[in-house]
Amino acid sequence: MKTYFGCGVVRCNKRKGTNVYCYRVRKHNDLMNKIIPFFEKHQLKTTKRVCFQKFRKVVLLMNDKEHLTFEGLTKIRKIRANINKIS
Repeated sequence: MKTYFGCGVVRCNKRKGTNVYCYRVRKHNDLMNKIIPFFEKHQLKTTKRVCFQKFRKVVLLMNDKEHLTFEGLTKIRKIRANINKIS
């Protein structure tokens, strides 16, 4: 994935004798210009699609600098609290 997207990092987390590899992208520019457009074009078909939509909303709010206000940060925290929860 790192090679495909040209960004991010792959880390190995060792858990109870197994190796779990995680791909992480933290640069806002990479999220906006590479990761989000990819998943908009190739939509997830599972419940993770809802999680992605919430994640996308947070990144877009940050792109609009809403995380720099108390109200915007509160909004982001509410969205974040519901990511990975099926509703």
